[in-house]
Amino acid sequence: MILKKVSLLFILFLTLVITLINTGCKKKDIIKEIKADTVYDTIPAPPLAANRILEYEVTNTQDQFYCAINDNLRTITVYLPYYFSVTVIEPGITLPAGTTISPASGDLINVFDTSTTYTVTAKDGSTAVYKLNIIIQQPVLVLTEVSSATKTKSYKTGQVVGIGGQNFVPSPDVTKASLVGDDGSETPLTPELTIGNTVTGFWAIIPANVKPGSYKIKLSVYRLSKTMIYPVTITSS
Repeated sequence: MILKKVSLLFILFLTLVITLINTGCKKKDIIKEIKADTVYDTIPAPPLAANRILEYEVTNTQDQFYCAINDNLRTITVYLPYYFSVTVIEPGITLPAGTTISPASGDLINVFDTSTTYTVTAKDGSTAVYKLNIIIQQPVLVLTEVSSATKTKSYKTGQVVGIGGQNFVPSPDVTKASLVGDDGSETPLTPELTIGNTVTGFWAIIPANVKPGSYKIKLSVYRLSKTMIYPVTITSS
């Protein structure tokens, strides 16, 4: 009898445990989270300033030059290949309606001038100043020495000097020759126009007013210059 009671209690206990387990293991309700669609507001870009340059181009040559405008730095950069032998550029400038510029579009600019700026004035009176940078794209100058460490070349005033080397520009408007004295002073040589200059040879005449003495020959092409290492001697003719 006692055994039956124990068995009955065990069965009741086991039934209670199973009931509790089943009750606690009911599936949880799945709640779907619904998110609202993101709404984006379209903010219009601020209007572009009228005191700016829209386009800058070189118009006095059939060759195309690359020109770049930087509105943040207020610069205009023109890239000029040295072999075009250009000494002035005639820019064509495009502006917003009602905007003016000084110097004006079409005004000639000397490529040797490094201080050119443009003042842009909008219709509302606001202004901006752009700096013009002309970059001469040219290789390094190479000069062939006429003297050496053991022998000094001698010239007379009025004599033609032949300067050899590499990467010259034949035009005397671009290429300049001079004599550099011991004190650093320079005496320009006169271009010899009857002899054809080339990219490897330039001809110039020693002026009659050059004082006899020791000089070094210097050649300048655009903004690059090269001076010979060994001097020459100039005597009176």
